[in-house]
Amino acid sequence: MYTQTTLTTRNTTKYCDQAEETINHLLIDCVFARDVLFNFLRRAGLQALSPCLDGKKFEDWWEFSADPVPAHTRKGLISLNSLRIWLLWTNGHPVFFDGASPSVSRAMESASEELHLWGLAGARGVNHLLALVPNEE
Repeated sequence: MYTQTTLTTRNTTKYCDQAEETINHLLIDCVFARDVLFNFLRRAGLQALSPCLDGKKFEDWWEFSADPVPAHTRKGLISLNSLRIWLLWTNGHPVFFDGASPSVSRAMESASEELHLWGLAGARGVNHLLALVPNEE
């Protein structure tokens, strides 16, 4: 038997429920995404690169943050940002589909595992950043 359902759409992101769900909001303005980004950058001693709440677009922040760092650190920064976007996506599944609350600690736990795996896979930029991080064990 086929049952028709109606999907409701939201204008605000389920991560923070504070603003319209745009790519810029999801990557840079959302409180949850900013907290994850700050924690990522802090683990590598790069927290000074965290975006300010000045209305910049993601592309502008990225250009500003990637330019001043050395090339070997920039590779790690690119990998770190790619991983962050991946984690926002994968950690979003339970939030968007199961009604779970967003969790920075859960995202950072996943990040630690993924960073380790990326380093084992030979991501040199990630290995450089991991060398900057104090051993957590």
